[in-house]
Amino acid sequence: MIEYKVAALETVSISRIEDLCNELAQDGWRLVSTAAANAGGITVRGWLFFEREVKSLPGDDVARIAARFATAAAATR
Repeated sequence: MIEYKVAALETVSISRIEDLCNELAQDGWRLVSTAAANAGGITVRGWLFFEREVKSLPGDDVARIAARFATAAAATR
């Protein structure tokens, strides 16, 4: 499964982008896309789009357990 993350930066600087990418890379994230917009004056907003492959998403285990209980409850009726 693929998990996605978006980081929004109010003031974009190259060093901040690099630091963020390096921080997230330690947890398996990789940068897949970027976007930027002028927010007036010299302020630039930036969005960084990351993805990583995971064995299961955080809610998957809960959903799997709930489905198992629902199936067991239906079988006992």
